[in-house]
Amino acid sequence: MREIKFKMNQPQKGEKVVRLYLGGDLGVNNLAELLPKLKTIEKDYHEFEINLNDMTVFDLASLQLLVSFKKTCERNKKKIKFKIDLPKDISELVENTGFTKVLKKL
Repeated sequence: MREIKFKMNQPQKGEKVVRLYLGGDLGVNNLAELLPKLKTIEKDYHEFEINLNDMTVFDLASLQLLVSFKKTCERNKKKIKFKIDLPKDISELVENTGFTKVLKKL
């Protein structure tokens, strides 16, 4: 099993946005490690920017987690923005499985 790459940049002075950088293996086997981090961050901050890049694994469970996190933030009146840069092979997989629209709504 490969590891998740997780980095958090707390807001700088005068900023409100916490920036999360996610990459590596975001497959179903590693999401249990990521979920508690997201829950803690969601409690502590009000604006988020999630950057997804340098991924080796991205699956339906990953997409479900991100959609759920976005809905939780919106329900709690928090701002969230995604910057997603999928590798070509993962991008093609998302397109072939019909989840491109879901990903674009993030």
